[in-house]
Amino acid sequence: AKMERYTAVEIKHGRVAMIATIGYVMPEVFRFPGCEDFANGLGALSSIPFEGWVQLVGFVGFHEVFVKPRTGGMGSYDLGFGTELLDGVSEEELERRQTVERNNGRLAMIGIMGLMVQDGMYGNPIQSLKVNGFWGPPVDFIIKDISMCVGPGPVPLCATKRAGSRIARTALRAEPPKMSPAVPF
Repeated sequence: AKMERYTAVEIKHGRVAMIATIGYVMPEVFRFPGCEDFANGLGALSSIPFEGWVQLVGFVGFHEVFVKPRTGGMGSYDLGFGTELLDGVSEEELERRQTVERNNGRLAMIGIMGLMVQDGMYGNPIQSLKVNGFWGPPVDFIIKDISMCVGPGPVPLCATKRAGSRIARTALRAEPPKMSPAVPF
């Protein structure tokens, strides 16, 4: 019974983490009308009004109290949201799908923690990607001593910054040196 409870809790936390990870990225792409002024990431904690918190707590509380596992379901994690689509699926495929969901949930739990830590230490990571490119200022002190051109052969790969681009550096093939016609070799 204890292991089944741990399984149900892991699946629930994984599902919440998957939704939270999408929720961290989506405000950069789309916002509902009336929510344009809300900050995203950890900044949302201070920008949501009291009424919004009441709605959130009410929704989560309602879900915890009234949404129960369906009778005859696969386990305490089977709330009946789409699991009827699994009827007629072989046991091997069902086990594979459940393993995929658990692994994706585990990855999402690590991902949302990474996003929140980076947000707390350096600011919103999604907005930082827009402004500073992939590396950005938090990593500049690590990569500043790395050679800009690496690779074997006469044409190495070089990291260059394009003028007017928001991308910090892009790996390009270096042009081989051009010799003037006056040089005999």
